[in-house]
Amino acid sequence: MSWSSGKDSAFALHTVRTGGRVEITGLLTTVTAATDRVAVHRVRRVLLQAQADTLGLPLHVVELPRPCPNDVYEQRMTEAMASARQAGAEQLGSSFAGEGGGMEA
Repeated sequence: MSWSSGKDSAFALHTVRTGGRVEITGLLTTVTAATDRVAVHRVRRVLLQAQADTLGLPLHVVELPRPCPNDVYEQRMTEAMASARQAGAEQLGSSFAGEGGGMEA
């Protein structure tokens, strides 16, 4: 599941987990390498890891430079999606995809 570390991600995870139709196997987030913080909310990686640990899910981090050109972002996310597919993931859920929604991985 795409994870921004914020309340929308937590609510989306809760919604999917209680729906019982999809198994969440991990959290995927982007971190700005220079600051070691979540790219979206600027949450420190240590808190991000604590969230994943509390949820009992592995954390998959895509490190991004700052600034991050779009081609670098696309390359790193493509690699992350390929890795997820290789590990057996079929979808990437997101709080932006609507109720219980997701995007093909």
